[in-house]
Amino acid sequence: MAQRIERLNQAALQGNIDDFYILIREDVKLLEHIDELPFVDTPLHIAASVGHIPFALEMLRLKPSFARKPNPNGLSPIHLALQNGQYKMVYWLVNVDNDLVRVKGRESITPLHYAVSHLLSWGGVDINFKNFEGKTAWDILEGQTQVDNTEMRVMLRRAGASTGSSLSTVTTYEDYLRRPKNRSLERDATSYAREVTNFSDGKRNALLVIAALFVTVTYQAVLSPPGGLWQDDYKPETNQTLCNTTAPLKAGSSHLGINQTHCNTTAPHKAGTAIGLGGMPFQLFLVFNFAVFMISITVLALLIPFEGINAVFWALIFFRLDLLF
Repeated sequence: MAQRIERLNQAALQGNIDDFYILIREDVKLLEHIDELPFVDTPLHIAASVGHIPFALEMLRLKPSFARKPNPNGLSPIHLALQNGQYKMVYWLVNVDNDLVRVKGRESITPLHYAVSHLLSWGGVDINFKNFEGKTAWDILEGQTQVDNTEMRVMLRRAGASTGSSLSTVTTYEDYLRRPKNRSLERDATSYAREVTNFSDGKRNALLVIAALFVTVTYQAVLSPPGGLWQDDYKPETNQTLCNTTAPLKAGSSHLGINQTHCNTTAPHKAGTAIGLGGMPFQLFLVFNFAVFMISITVLALLIPFEGINAVFWALIFFRLDLLF
């Protein structure tokens, strides 16, 4: 039993779901044996502390009770995730079970206490910010009469929290922007950001493929524009168009009244530039092509979840502008 638990902990440390199910096939009651212990570092504790989200979600699905079980130090999995800076793990745990923010750990500290204390310690946080109903954090806390929030009250008081009615009634530009009728755009943007965050992997991958396809097509359209590229350099000797016209002659002449005009209408150009660059249709093509390119790049920037995306985003844009101009 002890050997299997050790192997299970190693699987959790590595985030190896396949090894986990191998152990389950060896002992189908392995998780039940662990759950019988009142204080234990479960596989969920280990996965949460190192940030293995898929493994943690699988464990949470099979054994939800692990999310509230304290380890020998009195900490739950979400407490360990917070301590180790695994904030994405915290997000997914709370997304599965909202009540995890109220799980008490050592000294009755909850994840909500942790979040509030860190916000207050960072500075620059408006502790008396009003919501859409004109209530501050202290007003909301005062309305929770059925909950023991003594520690929360102490933290807010130390940070200078006040009720909304005790604050100045002078309307500032910042207050004006906070009014509900002026914050619809902010709410829409927040709602959209949440939807993007909650995209399933399949939907995200599908959108990435489509956006990447549009980026490729629009990018290639600049490298190989309609009408092709000039293959040589040309600069006329004079700025005027040269036309040689033979006037109509009388009957019996060698030309028999035929107008003969020889004009050189080729505009100056350089090798590698688009042949249709000076025409209005080509200009419209460039505008729409660039608009589709920018929209596709923006979608990629919103969907790709890794640091440094802004650098890649602007590098692609500047490189594209360099090709256009």
